[in-house]
Amino acid sequence: MAKASSVVILWNYMQVKESEVLTALTTRTIFTRGETVSTMLAASASTDVRDALVKGIYGRMFIGIVNRINKAIYRPCNSGVQHRTSIGVLDIFGFEDFNNNRQIMSYVCTVN
Repeated sequence: MAKASSVVILWNYMQVKESEVLTALTTRTIFTRGETVSTMLAASASTDVRDALVKGIYGRMFIGIVNRINKAIYRPCNSGVQHRTSIGVLDIFGFEDFNNNRQIMSYVCTVN
């Protein structure tokens, strides 16, 4: 499970209570016909939940950054100008999971 300091950073960023984050990461709750059943997750399942949460946060942050860049550089087409300024960003999320990622890292660094 995540270190306490990582959880504190997370809940401060998300503006939620630490106990809510810990509960969300360590339990599964099912709602059926007015009943609520909660069970504790195994450590591996809790790690999967954490990883999914982090990927979701990363994805939203990345889209937000790209949108801010696009907004900052956008210029309406003038009648005499045939091109617009643009920026291309290459991102390969998850490459760090590969055993050998040096070549992928060199591609990302070269393109960016």
